[in-house]
This record gives sequence, structure tokens and C-alpha cells, in this order.
Amino acid sequence: MNFLNKKGGEQVMSIYWFVIFGIITIAVVSGVYVFSSKPIDIRAAETNVLEDKIITCIVNNGEVSEKWKEINGGNDLEKICLLNLGDLNYKEMQYYIEIEIGDKSISYGDSSFKAFCGAKKSRNNIPYCREKKIMVLENDKFVLLNLIVSIRKVEQNAV
Repeated sequence: MNFLNKKGGEQVMSIYWFVIFGIITIAVVSGVYVFSSKPIDIRAAETNVLEDKIITCIVNNGEVSEKWKEINGGNDLEKICLLNLGDLNYKEMQYYIEIEIGDKSISYGDSSFKAFCGAKKSRNNIPYCREKKIMVLENDKFVLLNLIVSIRKVEQNAV
């Protein structure tokens, strides 16, 4: 038997090659469609990061740090805690921060966002608001640190 002149093997393999190529193409296109079709709302994560940065700045080992005593207003909060709350994409302020420790409280940003703190979290067209309460030591006494962080950025994150 002489099999030297048979070329059917290459033609059969090319059919399988195109089938595999088609499956991979469909998988890639489907993956891109799934990830790009739904908008992602990252305001909850951004709120969490901002809360952590503020608490790390004004609380040291469970005690109120000296930085808290230096903060007299919202602009001081941004400078002392090394926060960059400006956004070139927006003309108006997109953040609201309120910190209350014992008798002293400061607020920074657009205070109208605070009204949305009781609203349902499932609504994407309102500012995202979160309140955090922790106990800290101030002058060897336990006091409540009440932190409210609200982020608007509705156009960017929650289309």
C-alpha cells in the first residue's frame, strides 16, 4: 500500500482548526460584552478607602492623634491628612465628610449630600453615603468617633 500521495489529513485538520478558532472568538467576544455592558458603581469602595484614610490620619493606636487637634476646618483636613478631593471632571464638590469626636466636629464638602444618608443603597442616581462609628481614646476617656462620608459622582460611576 502506497500512502505517499494522500493529502486528506491536512484538510481534515484545517476544519478542526477553524472550529477551535471560532470557539475562542465567541468566548472572547462574549467576555468583552459581559464586562462592558453593565456600568460599575465603585462609590462604595471609594467611600471605604476614604474612611480608612481619614481614620488612619486622625487615630493612632486607638487614640486620637495630635493631627486631629491641628484640624480647624475642612481645608485643614485635606492638607493634614494628605487627601486630594478635587476632581477635574466636575466643577462642583463631589464629596461630603463629617467627623465628630467628643465635643469637636468638622465638616467638609457639600452638606446637601448628608440628606441622602438614610436613602436606599440600591438607587444609583443619588449620592452614596456611609456612616461609621468607632470608640477611641481621647484624654484617657472613651469617646465616640462618628464619621460620615458621602460621594456623589453619579454621572461617572452609576450611569
